[in-house]
Amino acid sequence: MSADSLLELPVSPRPPFLVDGLVPADGRIVLISPAKKGKSTLAIQLAAAIGSGTPFLGREVTKGRVLYIQFDNTDNMWRSLVRRGKEAGLKYDDVYTIRPSHVPNMMQFDIRLPEWQAWLKKTLYPCDPHLVVIDVFRKFHKADENSSDAMTAVNNILSTILKGRCTLILHHSKKYSEDRNHSRPMAAHLGRGSTVIAADADGVWVIDKGCLEIESRLDEDIRIHLQRSPDGFWVTKVGVNPEEIARFAAFLTAHPGISERELAKFAEVELFMSRSTLKRRL
Repeated sequence: MSADSLLELPVSPRPPFLVDGLVPADGRIVLISPAKKGKSTLAIQLAAAIGSGTPFLGREVTKGRVLYIQFDNTDNMWRSLVRRGKEAGLKYDDVYTIRPSHVPNMMQFDIRLPEWQAWLKKTLYPCDPHLVVIDVFRKFHKADENSSDAMTAVNNILSTILKGRCTLILHHSKKYSEDRNHSRPMAAHLGRGSTVIAADADGVWVIDKGCLEIESRLDEDIRIHLQRSPDGFWVTKVGVNPEEIARFAAFLTAHPGISERELAKFAEVELFMSRSTLKRRL
C-alpha cells in the first residue's frame, strides 16, 4: 500500500475506556513507584471509582466490575487500607478482592505454571471483571525480572488469560540518579528489571514527587499534580503548580531566544514534563 493510499483510509475510532483517556476497556497499564509510595492507595481508589461508576481524578468513568488481587500486603494491612478508604468515602460496589490467605500454597505462586494459570482462570469466572488489578507484579511469578525472555513469557501468559479486560499491574521502580544534569529515564524504563515489563503496555503511570505522570499509547501524555488528603488518599491539586510556573518563567528569562529543542530538554530534565505536555502549556 502506498503512503497516499494509507492517508486515504478512514481514521480508526477511539477505543472504549473505563476511565476516559486513562484506562482502556481492553489493555494493560503498569503503575510504577518505589515501595510504600502510594501505588496500592491509588489503585484501590481506581477500583472503587470503576466499581461504583464515580469520577476518577476528574475523569468520567464507565461502571464495571473489578477484581483486585492483593499479594503484597498482609491481610491486616490490606483490610486497614480498605477500611480507611470506606471511611474516606470510597464506594466498593462491584469490587472483589483476593488476599494471600485466600490462596493455598501462596509462597509457591508462579503464573508460568499451568496450575496457577488454571487458578487465575477459575478466579475470574465468578465476577467476570472488567478491570483486574495485580498488586504486586513481583509476587505473581518467580522468574528473573532482568531476563527479557522470562518477562516476555509472563506478559504473554497474562495477556492471553486476561484478554478482553483491562489489567493494572503494580510494579516497583528501580533506583535512578536524580542529578539534574542527567535526564530521568523514560517511564517504561523506570520499573525494576527488564524494560519488557512495561515497554508494550498501553499506558505507563509513574508516581513521582507528588505527580502522576502518564505515558499513553492510546491518548495524550499527561501529568497530574496530586497531594495526600488528611486521610491518606490521593486528590488532585487545584490549579497549576506555582513552583513549576516560577522555574519555567525564570528559565525563559535567563535564556532569551532559546530553541524549542533546548526548551524541551529543560522541561524534561527539570520538570519531568513530556513534549506533548510542554506544547499544551505553551
